[in-house]
Amino acid sequence: MSQKLNTATAVLTTALTLLYSGSAVASDNKITNIKVDGDTVYFSTSHAKSHTLPNCVASANNQQWTLSLKSAAGKASYTLLVAAMTDNRSISVTSANDCANSTGYERAQSVEVGDTIANTTRGSSGQLSLYKWDGVTKVGTIFEIDRSSNPRRYWVLANEDDASLIDIKPHENLRSGEAFFTEPDCRGEVYTQGANSSPGYFGGRLLEIVGEYTFITTSSVLGTSGVCKNRANRNGYLKAKIATNPHPICGFGPCKIKSR
Repeated sequence: MSQKLNTATAVLTTALTLLYSGSAVASDNKITNIKVDGDTVYFSTSHAKSHTLPNCVASANNQQWTLSLKSAAGKASYTLLVAAMTDNRSISVTSANDCANSTGYERAQSVEVGDTIANTTRGSSGQLSLYKWDGVTKVGTIFEIDRSSNPRRYWVLANEDDASLIDIKPHENLRSGEAFFTEPDCRGEVYTQGANSSPGYFGGRLLEIVGEYTFITTSSVLGTSGVCKNRANRNGYLKAKIATNPHPICGFGPCKIKSR
């Protein structure tokens, strides 16, 4: 049975944070209708389609698009549609050139609002996923990376059972650098360089500061890639240790991005 769109306020709030202006979006092409029927989303826009329609499209449906709620990416695209309609934002749609979601209706390959794109073919087997430091525990599927943000911001679908994208900066307020050891082969007491006493990722591990700034000679250094080198170095350091409490997102080391 067909039902009109009724989306939770929390999902709308999450989606609205994704929308920002960009030149890639067709000017004034607004969503005019959204309908959900089972696992399929049907929607239309104010601009008539200008491309050649797939042969499978019925003439009565030539201005309609579909998304599938069976995939994580389809759910993310649906969230963007809801937010775009709510905020009266322009939208751009790319065709998948088939009617795989519903007979007679053209399937949308991707939906773009501003610079935010949800590719409906990624799903739970998406190109990139964010993992905790162990590389095993998945934080979520990455749908957008804001490279202009420092540290980088990720739009992640953490729960594939709903359409909520979360905005996270996993390395915010954390320094990164090398870890220095008092003994060869990265053994003994560990120190971080400089006088900044904030915690951070040093040598690929989350370290917290436990001592005062001091000048000493260290014997080895552990790089951010995890490679240990025996090298004497005299400098100003802060004594550190492995953090007692894990970072809430990444754990005891920096998050990892993996392709699937």
